[in-house]
Amino acid sequence: MPKPKSTGTGIRKRNQQVSQSATANKTEDDSSGFHSFNQDEPTDLKGGEVEGESTDLTEDKTENLIEDESTNLTSGVVDLRVVEDEPTNKTEDLTEALTEQEVVAMEVTDLEVIEQDVIEQGEILNDGSDVEVKVRENEETKLVENAVMVQQQQTELHSSELGQVDEAKFSEGELETGLHFTDGEKGGVGKSLFCRVLLEYCNTRGYKDRIQFVESDLSNPDVGRIYFTDENGGKNYIEAEFTNEEKKRSSADKIFELATEKTVIVNLPSNIYSSVTDWFDRNHIATLAKDQNIKIYKWFICNGGHSSIDKFKESANDEKLKDITHIFVRNQVIFDDWTIIEKDKDLAEILAREKVFQMDFPQFSFEERNRVDAGQLTFSKALADGSGFGILSKQRIKNFLNATYAELDRLNFLP
Repeated sequence: MPKPKSTGTGIRKRNQQVSQSATANKTEDDSSGFHSFNQDEPTDLKGGEVEGESTDLTEDKTENLIEDESTNLTSGVVDLRVVEDEPTNKTEDLTEALTEQEVVAMEVTDLEVIEQDVIEQGEILNDGSDVEVKVRENEETKLVENAVMVQQQQTELHSSELGQVDEAKFSEGELETGLHFTDGEKGGVGKSLFCRVLLEYCNTRGYKDRIQFVESDLSNPDVGRIYFTDENGGKNYIEAEFTNEEKKRSSADKIFELATEKTVIVNLPSNIYSSVTDWFDRNHIATLAKDQNIKIYKWFICNGGHSSIDKFKESANDEKLKDITHIFVRNQVIFDDWTIIEKDKDLAEILAREKVFQMDFPQFSFEERNRVDAGQLTFSKALADGSGFGILSKQRIKNFLNATYAELDRLNFLP
């Protein structure tokens, strides 16, 4: 702030008051030696000089008063500067305080964001002082939950892409077919029963003319015999053999040729893994299938046994088969306690992969299953009038088929 100019006006007024006071004192005490002067007589102090009559003492006092007045004026300027600076200091303090509040607010906001992240990653436990995150206690269980979630997402995505059977994709030039292998590697896991249900499903859904069945289990061709043998014993199905014998290696080639025209379902025998894998590898089947718009599926029927699960892991982890879709079929007809999956970390990891799906093959009553097998019957014949099955027996067969069809509809891989 600019220093105020000192003018004579204020000083003169002050000197007039001093002169009047001095005159009054002089009148009261003549012995003081002061010379009296007329109060009406003009008295002016300007530039430090006294005009008119004055005594030496008056001059001394006047000079002293001028010096005091100047000192007071200077002090007033200093005080004014101090007062003027105080708001600035207070403003700076206030600004600093606000800045600290903003920092605190930002820290609180950051804390809220971090706390929200923690909430999303785990369960929050608040003991009144600190926020703790409950760490996952069972990694295997978590893996299984992730596998189930991924499986559901894959199924939903697949279903949304395929939807119901689109007749347009079977039109000339846009034919998309599938090559389906029913496998289990081990004998007695329910592979043949599952393959028969697949054929029954295709017949029921109206896919019969779009399906070509190939019997590869030449030692026990029960599926071909039940579904594709006429009354005179004639075979209405195609046989193919997977073998590493040089002279018979091309026997299975017809399977791929058929798949260029129709969806093919192949019933594999047990203990055939190495021969099938070698056929895939040496003929570059996966690459050819992409070129021919053929999708390959391997339905692996598992009975819940340790060796059966290991065979599935081997197939799913094989680099030669990495481009085909694996379906892990939990056979509840034979085994109904699948909690083993929750304890198998490696299996859970496989089931979470993009090209691996799973389904339940539901329970089928022992009595009806034995009667169907013993009579070498298709399920349609077992449900027909005069089959010898009672009302409740037929209902149990229907319940089994409907539950399986629901799983197949969910996956939507056929025809």
